Amino acid sequence: MKKKALGIVVILLAVLVTAIPALAHAPATGTVVEGVSVPGIALGDTRAQVDDAYGHPASCTYSTGATCSYNADGGGQVNVTFRAPDGGPAQDSPDDVVTMIGWEPGVTGWVTTAGIDITIARDDPQAVIDAYPNADITYWYDGTFVRRVIDWELGISIDRFWEFYCGCAVATMTIFNPQEPPPPPPPPDPVTRVTEVSMWANKLKGKRTVWAYAWIDDEYWADVVGATVVVDWTHPNGNTERLRAITTEDAGVARFEMNNVKSGTHSIEVVDVVYLEHPFDRSYGTLTSSIKVK
Repeated sequence: MKKKALGIVVILLAVLVTAIPALAHAPATGTVVEGVSVPGIALGDTRAQVDDAYGHPASCTYSTGATCSYNADGGGQVNVTFRAPDGGPAQDSPDDVVTMIGWEPGVTGWVTTAGIDITIARDDPQAVIDAYPNADITYWYDGTFVRRVIDWELGISIDRFWEFYCGCAVATMTIFNPQEPPPPPPPPDPVTRVTEVSMWANKLKGKRTVWAYAWIDDEYWADVVGATVVVDWTHPNGNTERLRAITTEDAGVARFEMNNVKSGTHSIEVVDVVYLEHPFDRSYGTLTSSIKVK
């Protein structure tokens, strides 16, 4: 009887184990169809379909589940963004609809129909640009670091970041519903800005000299050459003197010099910058500097 009972228990356990489905994850490899699908799921799928394919999400944003992260086989996560069926905010409902799918650096086995994967996106941005010749390109840093390649009409975005902890580039990729490119942003209003003000002093053979410098940029943060910079120079006795200088070709710097000055604190304040039809934006930066002269 004991052997018979043990045999029944073993059979029941085997049936139960067989009936429990294996934990699902996003596939480690597969083809991405721009603006349509990634391995296992597609834009327009419901939350219920995503959960069936990828299993329970590792995490979700807010209580509405607007974006949920799913683990992928082999490492990395897939981030799925949902909206309500009527286009409104997600409601954490099985009927919520997928509107965007992104994947992180650890998902290295997904390849787009144009032949781009995470590794190529990270290491060879020119290959990405060549693969998507109609994409908009955004640069960072020195104007050569490719920050984003986004093809609106195909429905794919490749984003690159510089990770300071490793001193290397990282990339993420996203598909979304194809759409018309947004209109280009209007050009910024013309302005001049003071990006830095500094003072420096020297004493030679008992005579004191103080220099002051103001760096001027335009609305594109480019150096302004030929602007007239007006400053108020306040002497240690409290008297204020108004001075003017022209920015030079050397980084858009206006230079002021005061010779045979008295000891004490000298300070300046930029009160105006006159350049073509560019109004002076006083709201940006620090317009003053001071130095104590011995």
